[in-house]
Amino acid sequence: PGKSSRFLSQVIRPMYSVVFDEWYEDVRGIGQQRDRKTLKPALGNFLPPDVANYDDWNEFFCDPRRLVTGVVLAGGGSLFDLEPAERFDALATVDWPCSLQASRTKTHREVHSLWGVFSST
Repeated sequence: PGKSSRFLSQVIRPMYSVVFDEWYEDVRGIGQQRDRKTLKPALGNFLPPDVANYDDWNEFFCDPRRLVTGVVLAGGGSLFDLEPAERFDALATVDWPCSLQASRTKTHREVHSLWGVFSST
C-alpha cells in the first residue's frame, strides 16, 4: 500500500472520527443498506450554539493563520513548527481531537430564531 492508503487511515479517518464523535453516538448499517446514524440526545431537536460543525471546520482549514496555530501535534507543538519536508509524515501524529475542538475552531455562536423573519425587509 502506498501513501494514499496510509493517508486515509492515519489522517483522514482520525479527522472524520472527531467530526463524527462531535454529533453522533452510534452508526448501524447492514450489508448494502445506508448507514443509520444516531445523533447524541442533546442534539436531537436543535444544534447548541457552541457545538462545532462543518462550517467551523471548513473556516478553520481555509484560514492559514488559524491553521498554523491550531494544528497541534500529539507530542506538543505545532505541525507548522516542523520543516516543510517533514510535515506530511507528521500529519499522522496530529492530535485531531485537540486541534478540532470547538474552542479552537468556532469563531462565532450560532443562534437560530424566527425573529429573523420579522426583521427582514
